[in-house]
Amino acid sequence: MASARGAVRRLDRSLYSAVAAWRDVTWNGHRANRTEITALFRVALVIFVVTVVIGIANGTKVFGTLDRNVLLTHLHAGTIGWITLGAAALTLWLFSGAATGSGPRPLAVGLAVTVACYVAAFLSGHIVARAVFGALTLGAIVAFWLWTVTQARRVGWSALDTAQLGATFSLTTLVIGSTLGVYGHVLYVTSNPGALPQTIAGHAGAQTAGYLVLMAVTACEAFLRPGERRTRASTAQVLFLFAAGAILVVGLLADLQPLLGLASLCQIVGTLIFLTRMARPVLGATWLKAGSGRHFAIAVPFLIVNIGLTTYLVSQLVGGKTFADIPRGVILALDHSISSA
Repeated sequence: MASARGAVRRLDRSLYSAVAAWRDVTWNGHRANRTEITALFRVALVIFVVTVVIGIANGTKVFGTLDRNVLLTHLHAGTIGWITLGAAALTLWLFSGAATGSGPRPLAVGLAVTVACYVAAFLSGHIVARAVFGALTLGAIVAFWLWTVTQARRVGWSALDTAQLGATFSLTTLVIGSTLGVYGHVLYVTSNPGALPQTIAGHAGAQTAGYLVLMAVTACEAFLRPGERRTRASTAQVLFLFAAGAILVVGLLADLQPLLGLASLCQIVGTLIFLTRMARPVLGATWLKAGSGRHFAIAVPFLIVNIGLTTYLVSQLVGGKTFADIPRGVILALDHSISSA
C-alpha cells in the first residue's frame, strides 16, 4: 500500500513538473490551483486507461466483437472523458494568474465526478442513466465554461494570449456539442427520433471538428510558444477554427451543404495560419531532451492528417454522398488522429 501511494505521488509530481517546465505561472507566490489541476489529471488518467483497454480489446478482438455499449463507452471516455478533464486542467493553468480565491475546487470536483459517472452510464447500457448523467455532466461543463468566461473578462479580451483565447472559444464549442448530445439522449428516451440523425451529426461535428481541433491547437500554443503576446495572425487562427466548428454544426443540423464547404474552408485557413506560426517551434523541438515540448511537436503532423481527412469527408458529403457511403476506416482514422494523437 505504501509503495502504491509513493507511486501515485511520483506520478503527480511528474505530471505537474512536465507542465511547470513550460509554463511557470504563480499566484501570490504559490502554485495556483495545483490541487484542482492534479485531481483532474488523476481522474483523466484512470479514464484514459479505460479508453485504451477497450480500444486494444476492440482492435485485437481478444474478447470477440465488443458490445455496442462498450464501444460507445470507448468513444465518450475519450472525447468527454479524459480529454475534457485534461482540457479543464489546462484551462485552469492558463488562467491561474488571473484567478481569484483559493481556486475553483467545486467546479473541478463536480466535473471529475459527473464525467466519471457519465462514462459508467454508457458502459451500463441504461438509456435513462445516460440522459440523467449526461445532463449533470452538461451542467458541470457549462459551470466551468462560465468560470472561464469570467476569468477571460477579468483579464480583458484584448489582453488574453492566444492559448487563453483558444481555450475559451474551444470550451464554447464543447458546450454547444454537449448540449446537442444531451438533446439527442432526450429524443431517444422519449421515442421522438425525427430530428435524431441531424442532432447526432451536429453533436459529432461540434465535438471533433470544433472542440477537439481548437483545444489541440490551444495546447500546442501554450507549450510550443509560451508567453507570447497575441497577434492578428494568432487571433485570426482561433476565430477561423471556432467559426469552422460553429458553421459545420449549423450546416449539419439544417442539412445545408454549402455551409459544410464554408466550414471546411475556414478550417483549412485556420490550420494554415497555425502551421505557418508553428513551423519554427516544431522543427526546432529538442527530440532527445527530456521535456513535454516534443510531445506537442509530434502532435502537429497528426493535426494535418485530421484536417485532410475532414476535408475529404466534407467534400464527399457536399458531393451527394451520405455518412453510410464513407469508408469506415476513414471515419475511424479521422476520429483517432485527433483524439488519440
